[in-house]
Amino acid sequence: MMTKTLGQRLKERRLAMQLTVKQAAEMLNMTERGYRYLEADEKRPSIDTAVKIEEHFGIPVREMTLHR
Repeated sequence: MMTKTLGQRLKERRLAMQLTVKQAAEMLNMTERGYRYLEADEKRPSIDTAVKIEEHFGIPVREMTLHR
């Protein structure tokens, strides 16, 4: 079984919450471009952003560092 990447999980949660990329980026206090990099798995979140992802999207910080 293949584990989903952070970007895949983040996109799934964003869509389930019916949020646009702009809205998700604003929730995380980042640019739309920066958010798109996260969803594309081109960048990893900073510690502060990882905490916000956990708070807003329910993805535990400890799971963000397991897979790339």
